[in-house]
Amino acid sequence: MHKHLDLTFITGADRFIPEIKELLHDKLRLERLSDMMGTKLEPYPLSIVGSTVTFMNPKDGAVEWHCDGVPVTELIPLSISNPLVGGHLEIYCDDSETGRAILEAGREIPRNSVMRIDHKMNYATLGQFLGVLHRTAPIRFGERVTLVLNQRSVAKPYVDDNRMFYLAADNNHDREWVSELAEDVWTNQLPAYRRFEAEHPVPAAVDAPVPGGARESW
Repeated sequence: MHKHLDLTFITGADRFIPEIKELLHDKLRLERLSDMMGTKLEPYPLSIVGSTVTFMNPKDGAVEWHCDGVPVTELIPLSISNPLVGGHLEIYCDDSETGRAILEAGREIPRNSVMRIDHKMNYATLGQFLGVLHRTAPIRFGERVTLVLNQRSVAKPYVDDNRMFYLAADNNHDREWVSELAEDVWTNQLPAYRRFEAEHPVPAAVDAPVPGGARESW
């Protein structure tokens, strides 16, 4: 389906392709990714977001400038045409709000503020793109098919920025994803957040003395 990011993709691909589901939950893969990220990871739980297969070419579009809602993303090329003109990953190396302001003013992101990462067969790209402005450069010639697998922290599953309006626009299911989200909040995110707060209590604020104020006598 052609979606709102100017992109054609299969959403929730692991529901339809058993090999993707197997890879998404592969224990050794998750251990290696966790070592690289410095924290234990688990597959992103929402079926519509956990995995996608994206189809990019001049007709199907690319991915416009945006910030991810999921904490950790792995991009695995399935096929790349030779030649391919465009289609590389571009990351804005500054505050995302600054970049958004530039785009909303109708200007282009300065090239000297952009990191370019080319995709290669047999290599995956792992990144934390939550709150990081990035895009796929438009493909001018050729095509690329990519498997996108999303993960999150086991200890902090509440570190997430997937908004309701984004999830609603990103799928064509009426109620299933809403139930999944509610269940995850109650059984995973909220308990983890409460555990973190209990383990990291905030020190009570101490009232600062007022300069020149009256002193109490004891």
